[in-house]
Amino acid sequence: MPRDGSQEFAGLEDWLAQHSREVVILCEPDGRIISASPASAFVLGYEPDALRGRSLYDFMPPEQATDLHDTLQDPGTAAYRLEHPARHRSGRLLWLETTAEAVGNEAGEIVRLVALMRDITPRRRLEAQLRENQVRLRLINAIAFKIVSGASLDDIIHFSLERIHDHFPQLRVAFYTLDEDGFLRARQVIETTDTLPLTGSEGDLTPWPAYLEALRSGEVLVVEDVTRDRRLAGLEELLTERGIRAVLNVPIVLDDRTVGLLSFDTPQPYLWSAHEIALLSEIGQYLAVAMRESRVEAERQRAEESLRLAVERFRIALQNSPIVVFNQDTDLRYTWVYNPALGLTAEDVIGKRDHDLFEDEDDVRHLVAAKQQVLATGQGLRREVSVRVGERQYWFDMTIEPLRDERGQIIGITCATADITRQKEMEQKAIQLTVEQERVRVITGFIQDASHEFRTPLSVIGSSLYLMERSPDPERRHYHAEKAREQINRIVHLLEDLALMATLDTDPALAALPVDVNQLVHDVAAQFERSFQMGQLQLDLTLDNTLPPVQGDADRLRVALVKLVDNALRHTPPGGRVSLETRMEGGELVLHVADTGVGIEAAVQERVFERFYRLDAARVMPGFGLGLPIARKIVELHGGQLALDSTPAHGTTFTIRLPVPVALNSGA
Repeated sequence: MPRDGSQEFAGLEDWLAQHSREVVILCEPDGRIISASPASAFVLGYEPDALRGRSLYDFMPPEQATDLHDTLQDPGTAAYRLEHPARHRSGRLLWLETTAEAVGNEAGEIVRLVALMRDITPRRRLEAQLRENQVRLRLINAIAFKIVSGASLDDIIHFSLERIHDHFPQLRVAFYTLDEDGFLRARQVIETTDTLPLTGSEGDLTPWPAYLEALRSGEVLVVEDVTRDRRLAGLEELLTERGIRAVLNVPIVLDDRTVGLLSFDTPQPYLWSAHEIALLSEIGQYLAVAMRESRVEAERQRAEESLRLAVERFRIALQNSPIVVFNQDTDLRYTWVYNPALGLTAEDVIGKRDHDLFEDEDDVRHLVAAKQQVLATGQGLRREVSVRVGERQYWFDMTIEPLRDERGQIIGITCATADITRQKEMEQKAIQLTVEQERVRVITGFIQDASHEFRTPLSVIGSSLYLMERSPDPERRHYHAEKAREQINRIVHLLEDLALMATLDTDPALAALPVDVNQLVHDVAAQFERSFQMGQLQLDLTLDNTLPPVQGDADRLRVALVKLVDNALRHTPPGGRVSLETRMEGGELVLHVADTGVGIEAAVQERVFERFYRLDAARVMPGFGLGLPIARKIVELHGGQLALDSTPAHGTTFTIRLPVPVALNSGA
């Protein structure tokens, strides 16, 4: 590896400058930057020369910098990825995705750190905006649905306050009504102890000019800290005694007259966001609609006009939202629909059932099952459902509530749905992106392993051919020919493993014949006899002679056993022992391959079955990391299991469990 960092980017700068918006940074082991790609000027605001000598960890919070530093201490650790805030040279806030990896030499020493930085600020902003919109839609949809469900005003207020508190648990919430004499009367309070934000359960507003002004003007009152707001001069001590430091008051305005107050407060100073103010103000508007509806019965003279205005407001709210609202009777025929989706009209839907509208039987079955559950239990539910129209699948967030008559009898259901197809498609794209990234990681690892594994034998072959051409000694020429042949065989074996893995994935074509596992063990032991002698290892066989045969492919099972024995042989030092044992256990044939080798750390034991994974980070031992994955694949194709139990410095045991056909088992 070159020591001069600038040399390592030679030939890449022009390409990176033209094509990449990602910053590639090369660092010393302590994080000091040696060189950076030209994209640093675009992403960070620093030219590559300005970064040289600075620390990679300067661009992330201290705790994340510490975690990254500690993780990169081991050159065998896989690439570490984190998302973190950073500052552009101009001072604006960025969000970066940093992937870093330590590069070690053959001695296991860290010689370089390589980092890739990507600007993910637009994605983070979009995610925050989506979260805020989801909060708003869920909360508003739930309250709007409660209003149209025919509940009483007290139920609507209580339901709304509970939902507000669920979304904003840090807030204390109260709802007041204002009578003709200007007295506030507490109607509902959530998460309030023995005191109320104003003067108790009821009282004159005269001592509270800021509250009174807010009620008169119909404007929202926002106070971040009562001790610093001049509008509350003289009241700060009284408010703080009542545990109030921040206030948000939303007047409930009906027909240009304030009829109530939706109050939120916290015991600590609080910075109200524009999103919170808009959302809570909108809830106040919905509660105003609810209060209007409650007056219909008491003021029959004004009932028709009040109802018309309420419906119009609700229509406007629905028209400007992605919500579809509809009713169905107990036979699940559509009786009313507003904002029909999927290109349908009200005329297309009224009088129809779901199976008249949608062709996919599974879609209809899931839809009908959810609606019938509400009809049967009288309990509302919320569920994500999907329907296929033409070639496209649509997803909806559906809330279903029972529809009751004046006597409380269920006469149908009311449903509110929001189209979440785009969200689902984005989730699917995110999954596909993750899969693609994993595929790229595997291919990259394969290319790196392949380049290393093929380069060494090819180099030996080249050297041997060179020496054969120039050596007049027949014995020396024969010696070099044998060395070349050994390396050719090594390449052939690697290619055979790759071909076998591909065959097992696509077309295993296993035989289904009786297999004598004990004979298989004897054959493999004989195959490795010379290897055990050369490695100064002892091979122990403990075989149950009463074993019944298993149904399978003897050649494939032999390959699996060869891979396990070869693995044990390569990881056991001279003087060690490898044991092969067979027995019946719980109706299964069990085969143990145990060694007294170096063992495997618990944290990576399951990873040894991943394709191309190598415990040997320095790649001293030959191989692609396919032996154990091939063995497990063969065993699983036979309906069995392959597991391991290992203790570092004490050895490893691989256990194969194969099913034995009932007839063969009983016959044994």
